Amino acid sequence: MPIIPTKVHGVIDYLMGIIFIGLPKVLDWNQTANYFISILGVSVIVYSLLTRYELGAVKWIPLSVHLVLDLLGGILLIAAPFILPVAGRGSPRGWLSWAWLN
Repeated sequence: MPIIPTKVHGVIDYLMGIIFIGLPKVLDWNQTANYFISILGVSVIVYSLLTRYELGAVKWIPLSVHLVLDLLGGILLIAAPFILPVAGRGSPRGWLSWAWLN
């Protein structure tokens, strides 16, 4: 039995996609960070729509591939503040350093 039921996983996928699209705008991140996180959000929604689970529309991608894509997206999110060519408070790196200092 999976730790998270696939129906719950699907809801979380779509919510995270929406959050990734809106988060950089709400936090006023610069254009590079905005594009990066927004593209990731759109990607999550697209591959969720293509996944073989209750909330998938096309049911083309196996859940195991979906989980690998989730893992790769998580790794990209962890690496983003260190690999994106942005700085200042309007970037993930700046926001992270500000959050740690305050």
